[in-house]
Amino acid sequence: SKVLKAAWKTYRKRSNWSFSACLRSAWKWAKENLIDITNNYKIWSPREGFFRLYFGQDYIQINVKHRNPKGYYESHRYCKGERFATGYYKLVGISEDILNDLVGRIMIITGTSELIESKF
Repeated sequence: SKVLKAAWKTYRKRSNWSFSACLRSAWKWAKENLIDITNNYKIWSPREGFFRLYFGQDYIQINVKHRNPKGYYESHRYCKGERFATGYYKLVGISEDILNDLVGRIMIITGTSELIESKF
């Protein structure tokens, strides 16, 4: 469903692309961002800014909150259209090692610049 949603979104934005080209683009994005090399986890995302990565019974939960820019550089980038967010994560039955392996990919998927352990 994520692939079809991404394809329709691209199709609406790019009037000069065919739907099949948009679908190929969406599959390329999904393979790069959503599929692990070992194919051993599933992603559940009921709304924007909240998702879980399931590893069998265990999961990593991430809640993304947009934040105000910090400092001159981020204010400058914010004026140019870049947005900043913090991801609050919770580990349920998973060690920190798995999170450390996935942290780069998680930041790309969520668009966050930092991950902080949730207190909840």
